[in-house]
Amino acid sequence: MKEYKTYKQAALKYGWPDYRLRQWGKQGLLPGFYSGTRFYIDCERLREQLETYGRPMGNSEGGSVAL
Repeated sequence: MKEYKTYKQAALKYGWPDYRLRQWGKQGLLPGFYSGTRFYIDCERLREQLETYGRPMGNSEGGSVAL
């Protein structure tokens, strides 16, 4: 089952400041989706991006999705 976290939860898990995650979210660099006004980060895809690039990277597949 996929794991989704809010900015604050993901910041605690990965050691990044939550303001940085919020910036990346606004730029469309984080894999995840909005539910109402809350953004949920796909932890599996974020971990893969961090391992590969050292930070989230924009791509044609990813980014934010509004529901």
